Amino acid sequence: MGDLHRGKPDCRSLKFLRRFKMIKEKQSIVYWTVVSFDQISADDLSWLSKQEKQHYETFRFTKRRDEWLMGRWAAKKLLGSAYPSFNAVRMDEISILNEPSGSPYVLVYGIRVPGVLSITHREGMACAAWVSDAAIKIGIDLEFVETKPDIFINDYFTAEESQQVFATTEPHRALAASLVWSVKESLLKALQTGLRVDTREVAVSISSFETSEQWRSIRVSRCAKHTGFVNAAWRSIGDFVLTCAALGECALDRPLLFQQV
Repeated sequence: MGDLHRGKPDCRSLKFLRRFKMIKEKQSIVYWTVVSFDQISADDLSWLSKQEKQHYETFRFTKRRDEWLMGRWAAKKLLGSAYPSFNAVRMDEISILNEPSGSPYVLVYGIRVPGVLSITHREGMACAAWVSDAAIKIGIDLEFVETKPDIFINDYFTAEESQQVFATTEPHRALAASLVWSVKESLLKALQTGLRVDTREVAVSISSFETSEQWRSIRVSRCAKHTGFVNAAWRSIGDFVLTCAALGECALDRPLLFQQV
């Protein structure tokens, strides 16, 4: 799909797009933020766009509806904090929609905003990440640290990953399993395939399972059929691990940075 969603762009959308495209970042920055459900008022949905409200009404289950709502709130707060040009736009004029593949994208005044958005949610928390560099695809995943059954690890992890997790002693084993699973999810989101691909088609190795609030690199030894550059990293957020993967067709000519907003 191109930048134009549908119809002819009006003056507002063209003005916004010009301001947005004037932003020239010296580094490839992955902006990210995390929110909790208690930051959202379920009684006030005026910040949803018309298209979002229509989709909101289709949910049958409260949990799925609330997760979707958190993701939209996180994405809009992220964009408003990262880019001043979004602050001139009412939140209900911003739509966070999804491709048939499930990948989210952003519309402002009906115009598609160039860039890549990824959303994740778990246990009453949601996180959104955005990169404006068209050469990069990103995926982000938030995972609650918990014990995973041996059968799950054996089924979804490579032999090397399973060996690394089983060799890890408590209290780090739950973290190790949750982290390996989370970075796999991030990589599959960046590939825009999700769990339609065998999770053993991506393989990772993690040097340390010590918790940290600093982003730390993850070695990716296999990423399905992707042959370009791969960058993956993780950090702790309380009882969660947050992972992010970035993919491109060729090596970046500038640093990739993670910036919380």
